[in-house]
Amino acid sequence: MNTQHTKSPCCRAPIQHWGSRRRYCINCHKTWRIRRKKRGRKLKRIDKALIIKYLAKQVAPLRVLAQQKKCGRSALQTKLQRSLETYVQKNKQKWKELLNHQTELIAVADAIWYRVKGKKYTIYNILLRPITSTEAVICPPIILPGHENIPGWQQAFDTLPKALKNPVIALVCDGAVSLVALAKIHNWIIQRCHFHLISAVQNYLTTGPRSAQRSYAFHVMQTVQELLKTNSPKTLLPLLTKVSKIREKSSSRGLRRVLGGLLQSYDDFHSYLKYPQLNLPTTSNTAESFIQCIRDLMYRCRGFRSIDSLKYWLQAISIYKKTMRCNGKKPTKLTG
Repeated sequence: MNTQHTKSPCCRAPIQHWGSRRRYCINCHKTWRIRRKKRGRKLKRIDKALIIKYLAKQVAPLRVLAQQKKCGRSALQTKLQRSLETYVQKNKQKWKELLNHQTELIAVADAIWYRVKGKKYTIYNILLRPITSTEAVICPPIILPGHENIPGWQQAFDTLPKALKNPVIALVCDGAVSLVALAKIHNWIIQRCHFHLISAVQNYLTTGPRSAQRSYAFHVMQTVQELLKTNSPKTLLPLLTKVSKIREKSSSRGLRRVLGGLLQSYDDFHSYLKYPQLNLPTTSNTAESFIQCIRDLMYRCRGFRSIDSLKYWLQAISIYKKTMRCNGKKPTKLTG
């Protein structure tokens, strides 16, 4: 077979080599490179520390920073976005290393909703804490369309590696129906949040100094708090009877609803007493604290243009925070 020499792409004439990369057409005298360079200005080196400074609040907001550096805000947004993507891609798997070789884990879960381009999304947040530790590791938040529900929480937990999902033996939550149902499906120990219950009860009582029902409100609050602190049959049964009478005599429909739920599920509030070896917290404040970090980030970013951008930012804040303090509640005995 005869060897065919390369012809010029312009007029199919013979070509000459000008160095190792440039070619010359002997007919029309055009020259070109065999490997075309990308047109435009070359990209500058990525500032990998910019996103860390932004998450640590060590730099001013982009609008103020643009005025200080006398440059456009869009240029700073591009730099920040490139720094964000590099930071997430490099560190997105490191959270798993903090939970290696753990045999028993406690999950603290909570969710919030957010709108992107008018569409509602739910952000599912899961934190995992070894039973022997006081630091809960933040798992990457999962964003799913629609309201908080059982399939959403199931999908959020399914995204966890099996080596981290299987050791989960207990769930701390605010008492959401979807979370409680999921815990029962997996036979997890449920610890309901005391803070959410007390806030719900207090929402239907007036404890102000000028309230005519102040003594009654303090009586109800004290009864509920005593019920949360003990699971001894000698003290538990009289307290349940007292709560039942308060519910029957109350004229507040909301208070009757909250106390009715307490009477049905009071056992879930005592898990920290029944399983002291797990060192369970009595509130889901660990997840609430992380959610507050997310809300603060949303306020600083002033919204997100796409769901992909939201995912990157949520992954970045979880990577930066790494862990949240999660202390267990030690059982205490009532005095008097």
